[in-house]
Amino acid sequence: MEWEHKMESIAEVSVQPSVFEVVNDVSKGTVTSETFWASHNAEGKTVYEDIDVYRRGDEVVMEPVGFTGIKVVRESRHVLVLKYKDKEYKLRFPRKVYSRYSSDRDLTSVDVSPKGELIVVGDNSGGVQVLSSIDGEVRRKLCGHLIHTTCVKFFASGEVVISAGMDLQLKIWSVVDGSNPRTLMGHKGTVNDIALVGRGRNVLSAASDATVKLWECGSAQCIHTFKLTAPVNAIILLTTDDVTASNGISEFEFETAGKILVAGADDGRIVAWNLVTKEQLGELKLSSIVTKLCPIAGTQFAYGLDNGEVGILDVRSLERPSVKFVKSSARITALTASETRLVIGSDDNLPYEIALQSSIPTYLGGLENPVTGAIMAQNGSSVHIITKSGVIRTI
Repeated sequence: MEWEHKMESIAEVSVQPSVFEVVNDVSKGTVTSETFWASHNAEGKTVYEDIDVYRRGDEVVMEPVGFTGIKVVRESRHVLVLKYKDKEYKLRFPRKVYSRYSSDRDLTSVDVSPKGELIVVGDNSGGVQVLSSIDGEVRRKLCGHLIHTTCVKFFASGEVVISAGMDLQLKIWSVVDGSNPRTLMGHKGTVNDIALVGRGRNVLSAASDATVKLWECGSAQCIHTFKLTAPVNAIILLTTDDVTASNGISEFEFETAGKILVAGADDGRIVAWNLVTKEQLGELKLSSIVTKLCPIAGTQFAYGLDNGEVGILDVRSLERPSVKFVKSSARITALTASETRLVIGSDDNLPYEIALQSSIPTYLGGLENPVTGAIMAQNGSSVHIITKSGVIRTI
């Protein structure tokens, strides 16, 4: 079913990524003054302003050069506030830069271990690396894929990783010793996304061959294939209290009860199935390619589209409009969420987060290249963001 709903427009707000380096140089006396830029774009009108930074006694002053009305003030160590007309916009900057990690490859995917001590990243050469979340030190280099790693996920134990790639394969890795005990093969197109069922005895994979496959990891068997009408870019699992009993459940299925599979495809369709019965529960046709899906809480989830649209839906009522908003027409490349906030990345290298109760945006600064992935720590305390330039930042 198609639906139309009034779009909530989010202003594009940006400040020079190196602004805190500028401020710190002036604060330390390395230079007497320096300038950074700030911009505001809403309703097709873009305003730019240069901001002079200099010392006045013990105070570091940020003063607009022109008369556009843009002002910038420092709220805290990693937070700026841009003021324009009668509105204020908060910008949060990275609190951690991984000095011990560097890559000349574009990063394509990221995940964080359940306890938060490790990060896994994939890159466009097929590589998979496990890093310390403290300083970015590489703990394990995995052999990876023949070409372009598309997705990486930690298992619930934090000791096993699964990756997918353009080589049509899924690979299961030991973080402890780097071995690859299982490779899952059967897709006829690029594997684009992965979802783990419970502790991971079963996993789901979405691919450009217009299918989602359910696998049993111990035997490396595909035990069911869900078919769509277009390449599948994103999948998630949602949990419901409505547990459907099934006497015919396969002996190779584990922890599938109470799970709903949601898939998003190139034709703009979002489709949901009961994972136990394999019965289709609903379908929604959106205005553009579905690029990302993200669980929020219970049966709620977010979607992102190729045209920059982001929305929030409840899988129990896909036909009912929910929150929809857009900042720009740039393709949505990353979604990650907690119960209270949603972080959004796109091709315009201006990620932001939305407070779910108020729809108030906070802009995430300090990035010079388009965002390719983002993952929120399980406790919601931090967000790890990756970019095309091989950069990892924690905000």
